[in-house]
Amino acid sequence: MVATGHVVGCGDGWEPLVVELDERLALVDPDYALFRVSRDGGHLVNDAQPSSRRHREVFSVLIGAAVFRAGQTCEVCGDTGVRREVGGLAEVLCPIHEWTADAAAASDTRSQTRAEHHVPSLA
Repeated sequence: MVATGHVVGCGDGWEPLVVELDERLALVDPDYALFRVSRDGGHLVNDAQPSSRRHREVFSVLIGAAVFRAGQTCEVCGDTGVRREVGGLAEVLCPIHEWTADAAAASDTRSQTRAEHHVPSLA
């Protein structure tokens, strides 16, 4: 892999998928360039480019398979997960982390509601 000042921005649960993908891409093309690994809307984004056009199709298949697997893998812990929106943010979460995210979103909503309804004293 060629260092390109790339950004890696995804949860710990997806790290094994990203590492495995990197290893597979490097087997196909040791000189490939990685520009970005991130998440967008609950989807894994891997912007890797082969050093030669002849590897493009294989890269597309390998990256597509990793994106598919990430869509079924909790971003937090790596267990089986589903994509859903929590507090307006799309994430892939297992039942435990989904519950945790729901509880945190509900707590934030309650705190915001209390702050909006706070009337300062006139003392």
